[in-house]
Amino acid sequence: MQHKQRKIILIRQILILEAKVNTERDKGILALDKIGAIVEVEAAKKAKDAAIDNNANITDKDVAKAATKAAADAAKAEINKTETNTADKVTIEKEKGLLGLEKAGAIAEIDAAQAAKDAAIESNANITDKAAAKAATKAAADAAKAEINKDTTNTAALVTTEKEKGLLGLEKAGAIAEIDAAQAAKDSAIEK
Repeated sequence: MQHKQRKIILIRQILILEAKVNTERDKGILALDKIGAIVEVEAAKKAKDAAIDNNANITDKDVAKAATKAAADAAKAEINKTETNTADKVTIEKEKGLLGLEKAGAIAEIDAAQAAKDAAIESNANITDKAAAKAATKAAADAAKAEINKDTTNTAALVTTEKEKGLLGLEKAGAIAEIDAAQAAKDSAIEK
């Protein structure tokens, strides 16, 4: 009888130890998942920062890099948020962070394109209503940024598509301003 009780006690202790081992193993796996996710976010941030450095149209590189840093820091905080994160939750937060970095890079490109168009408007002597022309580029840039930031279900491909649409919108706004200026110059020449 005493032998049976010892056996039962030993089995219970083994089961308790096995549960502890499994818990610690799961914590270790989760920690590795978190590290892997953070490394991916940091690599993506480094790539976005390099793209910012290599884009001559981005004049305020510090502001653009601050946006990528904020997106990366937010992603890392969410990845590390609690000890109860599952591997799936870590992956979701990593993907959100990578998407945030895509958005920050796209917005930096939109801002740079808008600044370039505004500078072109300023330097074009034929554009007499510079405020109206700049309002059109601002509207195009704001619309593009709104689409880029629309919601959290955007994919990196959709962010790129919206960025390209925004850049096209800025090109159109600049072209319309130049056409209007050319038309005004022609009308003025005809009247003389």
